[in-house]
Amino acid sequence: MTDKYLCFSCEKEISNTGKSFIFDVDYSDNPCAENSGHCSEECFYRSTGRTKELRDLLHRKSLRDYFAAKAMQGDWAAQTEDTGYYSPQSSDVILDNAAELYYRMADAMLRAREK
Repeated sequence: MTDKYLCFSCEKEISNTGKSFIFDVDYSDNPCAENSGHCSEECFYRSTGRTKELRDLLHRKSLRDYFAAKAMQGDWAAQTEDTGYYSPQSSDVILDNAAELYYRMADAMLRAREK
């Protein structure tokens, strides 16, 4: 029997296997990222009682990483068949170049904050 967990805020059932999670949490009315169709990573860790792991994860994550992740999310969310998209067959070179671009964007955002 598989363990069942409920999201700590929306009480939606979540599973710790075969689920993809996102890093950002929408703190408006509902801290779950319902627009993505998945509970947030924070909801998962809190609802499963793994708060120490959540603290460790958040401690390792820098503002630069956060900005890079946001740039990646925006890029991937904007993809269409007309404009192109990443596929499971995308080469490592293509994905490495994209990752470098996201971190360049993050660095630009950090510089803009200093102004």
